[in-house]
Amino acid sequence: MADLSKYRAVFLIDTEFRPIPYGHVEPVCLVAKNLVSGQEYRAWTDGGDRSELPTLPDGPDVLYISYSAPAEWACWLALGWDLPSNIIDLYLLDRMQKNGFAEFRKGKWRPLRCSLLRLMEERGFGHLAIAEAEKRGMRDLVRRGGPYTVAEKSSILDYCLSDVRALEVLLPAMLPPLDLQSTLLLGDFTRVLAWMDWNGVPVDVPTCRRLGAENAFSIFPHKSIFHRFNTRLDDALDSSHAHTQAPHRKASAASHRHLRSLQFAF
Repeated sequence: MADLSKYRAVFLIDTEFRPIPYGHVEPVCLVAKNLVSGQEYRAWTDGGDRSELPTLPDGPDVLYISYSAPAEWACWLALGWDLPSNIIDLYLLDRMQKNGFAEFRKGKWRPLRCSLLRLMEERGFGHLAIAEAEKRGMRDLVRRGGPYTVAEKSSILDYCLSDVRALEVLLPAMLPPLDLQSTLLLGDFTRVLAWMDWNGVPVDVPTCRRLGAENAFSIFPHKSIFHRFNTRLDDALDSSHAHTQAPHRKASAASHRHLRSLQFAF
């Protein structure tokens, strides 16, 4: 069984955010629980409000646990925080267990889906999870944007907390078979994914505009990535101009050290 006793703090975390087309996310709230101390943190961050944000520690003796960690790190980067040193992502463990299995869905065989609610059901904790319809409703509320009423803010924070509660239930059930070092290596890669998403793909904007104007991508099949790219080109390039007004963030020295260690680890 994976031993977490060496960590002075073990944080279960979840965030809610609004995705911005062709840009970064807007953090709406953050909920965390330290399993060692039992302390819970609830912070409302919508509209740039950072007054409620806790100061969460990091270091070799601090562990962060989530489901789909790159989504949480998108908020970390938007808040200007360094990414945690030690990470366990339960989504990756869930995905690995389901790789190679399929289900018949929407008229064809598809890979088994992974979701926190589905994992709760599979592990026998479905009665403790929120309903799928409630989850969709809360996601729609978050994406709608503010202003929010006091009741809506409370509901969103409670919804965020429900995912932290789910992590708390699932963790003891998933720990026994874990090889902690391999699991932490997987967690390291979630930082890489977060930085890839944050920095995006370099684009030669003048050339793209010229190719779009000449309808150069129309020669490709209708469903190709080039066709989809061409139909959304103007919106993407116009939006990219706004995002380039902010300084282009780079990974911290600690993040670069993690990247180098990953190169030698595999």
